Order: sequence, then C-alpha cells, then structure tokens
Amino acid sequence: MGDKANAERNAIEEKARKEKADAAAKYAKIELEFEKKKYNEQLAEQLKIDTERKAKKEAEQLAKAPDKQKLEAWLSKFTMEQMPIFTDEASQKIALEITLKFSGFKKWAKTEISNI
Repeated sequence: MGDKANAERNAIEEKARKEKADAAAKYAKIELEFEKKKYNEQLAEQLKIDTERKAKKEAEQLAKAPDKQKLEAWLSKFTMEQMPIFTDEASQKIALEITLKFSGFKKWAKTEISNI
C-alpha cells in the first residue's frame, strides 16, 4: 500500500513539475515578447525624435539661407505624379499637355531663380 501511495505522490509531483516548467516557459516567452515590443517602441520613439530633430535643423538652416536657396528648395517640392492611363484619347491629350506645361513651368521657374 505504501508503494501505491508513493507512486501516486510521485506522479502528482511530476505533474506539478511539468506544469511549473510549462508555466515558466510561457512566462519567459511572454517576457521576451514584452521586451521585444518595448525595444521596438523605444526604437520607433528614437526614430521619431531623430526625424523631428533633423527636420527642425533643416528648417532652421533653410530659414537662414539666401532667398535663392529657399526658392530652389520650394521649387524642388513641386512634383507631378505619374500620369494615369486614360481610355479616352482626348483625356490623354489633355493630360500630356498639362504634363508638358508643368515641365515647362519648372524650367522657367529655375531660370528665373538663377537670375537672382
């Protein structure tokens, strides 16, 4: 009878050890995921701070820059997205004309700025 009781107790203890080991493994996994998340959040925050700092520095430099440089920087922001595909030939022709005039405007503006 003692052997049966010992066997049951050993089985219960073994089950408890396995459950404890499983719980520890789950805890370690959760802790690792938390640390990864925390690291990624810190990295994202640092990237945001660095980006804001860089933008502020560039804005301050541009504010101190000569007008010609300010105009060049402003003009460089003028962009035209890729022209969509049209099914109508008239729409295609108008879009092409707009694109050409936009390019011509930028060339004219660069020439005007170079005259400063």
